[in-house]
Amino acid sequence: MPINPKICIPCAADNLQDFISQINIAQEQTNYIELRLDALFSKNNNISLDNINTIFKSIKPNIKTIATCRQKKYGGFFENNTQKQKEILQHANDFGCDYIDIDYPIYNNIKISNLTAKTIISYHEFENQNNININNLNKIKKAMSETSADIIKLAIHCNNNQDVKILY
Repeated sequence: MPINPKICIPCAADNLQDFISQINIAQEQTNYIELRLDALFSKNNNISLDNINTIFKSIKPNIKTIATCRQKKYGGFFENNTQKQKEILQHANDFGCDYIDIDYPIYNNIKISNLTAKTIISYHEFENQNNININNLNKIKKAMSETSADIIKLAIHCNNNQDVKILY
């Protein structure tokens, strides 16, 4: 049976004009776009939460969106506090985002009111210098599966083919 892949293109810019330009290009190529709102809100560049509405108005109705606002310590661009991160993701939910991606370490600290989006709980391991610790990953995966998230995402840096085999 053929697989119908769902390719997601991330859009990340630190200004609204470039962000929307990336969205326009991406939505011609795919039906899934990751909105890296952490990049847009990474600088003190007078971006307001109302700009999220502008972003969603630029997205075609058939496009599925994933809103991400990843803190710098978890591999993103966002340097503000968890409360501000929650506000950004709340606005994305309120304007019709299909999925909201929340980092595993802070998942329980970000509660979206009137949640309409599906949630993705994600864990990122980019610092793998030696071998993958499968026991640790299994503990994390188990803890993630015990949350209310709809989707679990593990993004793991693999150094070699053996690392890939361990994950599967």
